[in-house]
Amino acid sequence: MSNLNEGQSGSGSFGCLWYVLGVCIAGILAVVAYVGLTVSTYLSESSGVPEGYPTHFRYTVDLKVDGSPLTLSRVIKCTGEIFRGVGGPPNSRAFRNPPIIAAYIGDNQAVYAGVPNNCNWAAERPNGIDYTERKGAYVPVIIHAPDTTSFIGMEAYVSKRHLASDDSFIQFIDIKAERVGEDEFIKSEESAKGSPDLKSFAFTYFVCEAPKSAKRRASDYYGALVFPRETWAAYPEIVNWVESLPTGSGAYDLYDPGGKPEDPATVAARTAFLKKVYSIQTASSQRPPGRVAESVPLDTREWLSSYDRIHPAAIKEGMIEIDLRRTGRVWMYDRFLNPDIHRQKAKLGDARLTGQFLKASVSGSVIRIAANDGVYFVQPADSIVVIDHSIIQFSNQKPEPVEGVKDASYCS
Repeated sequence: MSNLNEGQSGSGSFGCLWYVLGVCIAGILAVVAYVGLTVSTYLSESSGVPEGYPTHFRYTVDLKVDGSPLTLSRVIKCTGEIFRGVGGPPNSRAFRNPPIIAAYIGDNQAVYAGVPNNCNWAAERPNGIDYTERKGAYVPVIIHAPDTTSFIGMEAYVSKRHLASDDSFIQFIDIKAERVGEDEFIKSEESAKGSPDLKSFAFTYFVCEAPKSAKRRASDYYGALVFPRETWAAYPEIVNWVESLPTGSGAYDLYDPGGKPEDPATVAARTAFLKKVYSIQTASSQRPPGRVAESVPLDTREWLSSYDRIHPAAIKEGMIEIDLRRTGRVWMYDRFLNPDIHRQKAKLGDARLTGQFLKASVSGSVIRIAANDGVYFVQPADSIVVIDHSIIQFSNQKPEPVEGVKDASYCS
């Protein structure tokens, strides 16, 4: 779901990413809720809590939604703990709560914004950074939920360029943070009782009795990149493989092109192409919408525009539906509130059969494919399509319960 950042280095997945400090993308984008820090003199060994914790900061996000101003504001509680790895020195980590804030914009609609990891700054620790001071560099992932009952049809805006566009339904304006005391947190929590539910975005350790899982992520995120022929025409072996496929309207897995012995040159070309694609994916997985990492070759950074080009990939009627008219965002659903969608997703994984094509079609600007995560040549689109669901993740590990994130709600 991210930080659309410039001026930050990262490693890349979907090209042109801006370093997302509030979100940690896994395959593409995800918000990491703790920071592991090696510590020495700054540990309060007697209490088992890093010095400066717990602490609080007020986080404010200014947006425009459908042309109207909207401000999201909430006091974030930061807690910390000391831990020691096997054979390692003492470390500390911080948890921010909640990891995302929200406001209603109409009947059952809401807008959400990811929270940056400002905890060390709030605790006035030596390595603390206020990411909100980096104007133009940090932009949080912004999510629109058209229905906060079912949480179906959610989209996360992950492109800084699109969030700055006058044509965007949601426009990012500004963010800021200020240190505050516990009394302000208590007031904020009281005010938050009427705010939208946050549990769909939590990655939490749930306190549930066996055999329930102790750790669950509520939301899944799907996005797709579509590469037309001109972007891979420089790989003649891939072109030759594509043209050797049976005539039809299917989708073929680049990792398993027919299950037949292959010429080493073809394998090398496909590997080079996939390495280029996935070198970008690795980066964006770590740093959602940000610029591409310096470690990614220049030609790759120029070749792909990453999150500016990503399309939402919705699961509908047993297919992945990619709408090319919608860019700079990814599709989301709550796996517990929408079990039918989650079952469809599981079946999509079963559809990936060795050496066989998958169903695919194109209707106007919509590509439909019966496939889960992966890289496919889609014949009716004459394009290579990359589908990824590990794009963003709002983490809320080992939290103290805050308004809107209720552990027990997923134990039943």
